[in-house]
Amino acid sequence: MVRTTPRRMPVDLSLEDQENTFPTDVPVIVEGSIATFASDFVGGFDAPEGSLSSLPQEVRTDVEFLRSWELPDKVYYGSGDYPLLPFTSVCAVPHRAIPTAAKVVSDLHKPDFAANAPGVQLESTNPPWVRNAWDQEGVDEIHTDEAKQHLFCTVEDMEGEMNSYMIFPGTTAASMRAEMRQYNGALQALRAYVLDGHLFFVLLHTPKVPLGGGHAFSTWALQWAVGVSPSSGNLVGAFGRQRCHNLCD
Repeated sequence: MVRTTPRRMPVDLSLEDQENTFPTDVPVIVEGSIATFASDFVGGFDAPEGSLSSLPQEVRTDVEFLRSWELPDKVYYGSGDYPLLPFTSVCAVPHRAIPTAAKVVSDLHKPDFAANAPGVQLESTNPPWVRNAWDQEGVDEIHTDEAKQHLFCTVEDMEGEMNSYMIFPGTTAASMRAEMRQYNGALQALRAYVLDGHLFFVLLHTPKVPLGGGHAFSTWALQWAVGVSPSSGNLVGAFGRQRCHNLCD
């Protein structure tokens, strides 16, 4: 049984008249400013030290990092402005070395990951990004390729030429460069915290819903950038969601 209260609310996946469900076995909730799973940290992140629900020091170290982390407030790429949140989750067994991709998706409560992720090297600790086949849509991902994730600005975009069409109304090239550096700085700060600077980038689609004309599509792409905490052995990083809209196809 999972516990939700007004301060532990599931991430909202509602959209117009569509009912969307999580692709994970356990909903993602927001506890204060930190995302986690509804089955984790049920006493919250601020229980008094010494109480039955207080956090171990190893976890408090993670929480302190996540709360002090200068993380931008929205997902960088995609069609909508959706929150980018610090994230942590309890692993079935605390990791003391870099886990395989299979262990990471298991820790993220994703059953049957391989069924919607053809070609992914789940037994690798350094899985490459896998390009979708031309006739596949809404394929899930886990990889370690920073250039193929969607939560943070990539180095390629940050250092590339900025054409006029890339400068949004009310902004300047200088302000957009500064924003790009903020995103990249946050990503590198996460690398500096996690074990061996090793990050996994995970993308899970919500189950497809009918949209008329006999077609069904995923509405949301849930995304993580996570590594292993050297303090607790749990996963720590960032979580965000974005309208799918062929974001990753």
